[in-house]
Amino acid sequence: MKRLICKCIEVKQEYGEKQPVIDAKTRRKINQKLYEISKAFHAQIPIQKIFNALEEYEVVPLQEDNTIWSGMLLGESGRATINIASKYSKTDSTYRPYTNTMLILLWHKTDSRYEITAYLS
Repeated sequence: MKRLICKCIEVKQEYGEKQPVIDAKTRRKINQKLYEISKAFHAQIPIQKIFNALEEYEVVPLQEDNTIWSGMLLGESGRATINIASKYSKTDSTYRPYTNTMLILLWHKTDSRYEITAYLS
């Protein structure tokens, strides 16, 4: 068996199943888009802008049951970790999430504006 970069892929390949991973180049490009969003203050949490940045690279945000993310973020401060997947990994109504990354989103409201930090781990 060829040596692979990610151990989790190597283990799963022994059983004939590859785990989905995002490549480093795509992750860097998405993180650059998320950084641009994070540089500014926002009147509300810019969740749609963040998800649009993912969709530019054919990545979708997921809920815990691996369906498309649907919900809201509340509070003056908070943190959310959201699994992501390739839009092409859909089987029936669920997706196969990437095993090497997830969307990290932190927010804090100062006065009347939100400070956002968003990145792929």
